[in-house]
Amino acid sequence: MLSYPGPIKFLARAKNFLSSYLTLIMCAIIVYCICKGETTLINWIYFSLNVLLICFLSNNDKKKGTLTHGLRISNCIVFYSAVLLVGECIFAWIFGVRANEIEGSNNMWLKNTYPVFY
Repeated sequence: MLSYPGPIKFLARAKNFLSSYLTLIMCAIIVYCICKGETTLINWIYFSLNVLLICFLSNNDKKKGTLTHGLRISNCIVFYSAVLLVGECIFAWIFGVRANEIEGSNNMWLKNTYPVFY
């Protein structure tokens, strides 16, 4: 039976440790940074999808299922970004970019009716 020298065993164990726990440590750091900043629901969805994608891609086992899940998550991020972009364009087209305080305007109606969106 072939026995490896001590430094090689240490490096192999370190590589296994880093590959298994580095993803969890990285995700914890990302979540900590997100919690420290002011985030909205839109940002939380982006961050959670990106953390999921990082977890799938950092696994790097080169299996078809893992790559398929990573591709689906990245397509979901692209679709979510497109929906938000189109929604922002429609919102700016209907209500305008700047807030105007003119009574009877669409902006004032939105502010009075749905203050959460405003």
